[in-house]
Amino acid sequence: MATYNRIDITTDGQLEEHAVDLIVTPGEFVARTATGVGLPGAGEQVGLVVLEDFFQGKTIDDDYASGDNARCLSVKKGDIIWAWLTDEQNITAGDELEVAATGRLVVANTGDVVAVAQESLNLTGAAGDARLLVRIA
Repeated sequence: MATYNRIDITTDGQLEEHAVDLIVTPGEFVARTATGVGLPGAGEQVGLVVLEDFFQGKTIDDDYASGDNARCLSVKKGDIIWAWLTDEQNITAGDELEVAATGRLVVANTGDVVAVAQESLNLTGAAGDARLLVRIA
């Protein structure tokens, strides 16, 4: 599994900046709210991924605090990003993924596919989430 120092690997999406409603980490999916962006609710359409704030000297491991302005990517079909995968997932390259309420990816089971895994990753028994290279569906 490769590692990257940025979230947007190959993209054609539009960069946006939004105030965040709570702590978010680069690589998480967020949804628009009345006051900015926050974690997605059930069935809520997500189209934004949080990016690292390299303009402020931050890395992909630096969270945005509530009220911060976050750099986000409005993802498009075909974009390749390094997104978060929820622990206890066993993913094979080609698996379809959806966004959980945490803003992180899980195996698709509702038909709301947002991404396809570009690599395999087994987090069964893992003690935490990990990043996974995905292509936006």
